Amino acid sequence: MSIPVINIQPLCHQQSQSNKVEIKCAVVEIGKACQSPGFFYISGWESLVSKDNMVRLERLSHTFFQREHDEKMSISMKRSGLHWKGYFPSGDELTSGAPDAKEGLYFGEEYALDSPQVLKRLAMHGPNQFPKEDEILWRDTVTQYMNELTTLGLCVMKGIALSLGLPSNYFEVEFCHPKPFTPFRIFKYPGGDSRQGVGRHTDYGCLTILKQDDVGGLEVESSDGTWIPAPPIPDTFVVNIGDMLEIWTGGRYRATPHRVVTNLPRPRMSMPFFFDPAFNAVIDSKSMRSGSLVLRNAAGEEDVVVIDQTIKYGEYITHKVAHVFPELFLTSGGQDRLSSSKL
Repeated sequence: MSIPVINIQPLCHQQSQSNKVEIKCAVVEIGKACQSPGFFYISGWESLVSKDNMVRLERLSHTFFQREHDEKMSISMKRSGLHWKGYFPSGDELTSGAPDAKEGLYFGEEYALDSPQVLKRLAMHGPNQFPKEDEILWRDTVTQYMNELTTLGLCVMKGIALSLGLPSNYFEVEFCHPKPFTPFRIFKYPGGDSRQGVGRHTDYGCLTILKQDDVGGLEVESSDGTWIPAPPIPDTFVVNIGDMLEIWTGGRYRATPHRVVTNLPRPRMSMPFFFDPAFNAVIDSKSMRSGSLVLRNAAGEEDVVVIDQTIKYGEYITHKVAHVFPELFLTSGGQDRLSSSKL
């Protein structure tokens, strides 16, 4: 199995007669990659994402992770309640019930405490917690990066829609209205560690757009169960599809299991951006093959989820994240949200 590099530059601009062929080539490549291996690199994004801002974000992140534990814990996720934003130390996040070695920062779109989403107690909605040192710079840098990656995600989804024979704005209109749900993470993995960096899993949403450094450690599972490295390639992002895209396509496009190992020569930093359906998006079971879904859980085992008519994405991702941070979910009062979910 090889992971292709796809130049999406033709998809980043208005279609014209001169670039129709280039768009078609990119669309065909994206369609093939989504069927197998479910991962691909993208190049040609430079007109949409500022390299200077990306470098600034990496520098701020390296500085933050080098700070003392107590200073990092001053913006602990445990302080944010059901908003689930801020810092978590190594071992706090679980995959398949086992602690991951990484530490990290959770960000997302900003919601004021008096916003309807927060008052309704929607998980993962609320204000961000930015590091106190250079807080304004952090806020400006993260906000710019998330806005740019949202635009990039729309371009990739345009290619995916066209690869399925759909209108180019299909997903934007049908599943990302009024706006996509866009969690953003920054992770630091230790080097030379025997623990799992991130255990075997698939992603929950639609697309993951990953900026990784030059250390490596990401591995993708092939159809025969072997692990294939997804090494860093300069001037690219790694893109993989998640559970929702597999569901929407009835299994035609597959969410591929992957993991991160930590037997690395030095610490690794990665920045995954998740381009997901709108939090209130609904997936109608009538558009699928049956009234039940067979998904791979975090352990890679088949997890049959029976549904009656619809899946609400907000309930789905809340259910999933509750198993990643079970203690945080319970102490924030999230069990009430989970118990009311059909999933």
